Amino acid sequence: MTGRFGAAHPQGNVDRKDPLAVANTTRASAGRKAAPGRAPEDRDHQSRPPHILLVEDDADILEVLTTLFVEEGYRVSTCSTPADALALLAADPARLIITDRRLNGGDGLDLIRHLHAHRRDVRVMLLTAARPPVPEGEAHLLREAGVAVMAKPFDIEALLDAVHDLTGWHP
Repeated sequence: MTGRFGAAHPQGNVDRKDPLAVANTTRASAGRKAAPGRAPEDRDHQSRPPHILLVEDDADILEVLTTLFVEEGYRVSTCSTPADALALLAADPARLIITDRRLNGGDGLDLIRHLHAHRRDVRVMLLTAARPPVPEGEAHLLREAGVAVMAKPFDIEALLDAVHDLTGWHP
């Protein structure tokens, strides 16, 4: 049977609430996935889909998210540190940045602070397993910066709905 993302799934329907099931189902389309730290080749600027920058240091989650968004038609770049995110953003502006909070190379909140101060044209989503998502004294940052927050583990449909709303693009 063919799953939601067009890849054959040996056990029939895919549980879209299970990110690992989505990753396993969509591995057949991995050839279309952006290489870490690089965006796929640009298409015609007129028909170019929104660019999403993923900042995540967990390789499995990064694979799930990249596959999911590429299958939805987005351009996707990936990295694992806030410093790399800023370098990629300077080279290829993104409409949306999705960042984890706890990163091996820094804190997603530091990235959000920088973006709020210097790049208000970029929408931001914090995708985190941290409970609470931010320290008590930092909640104002998310409100002021207009950051969307989603908890891990995440529901794939809810994530896609939020991303479509944040990018203003509904494929």
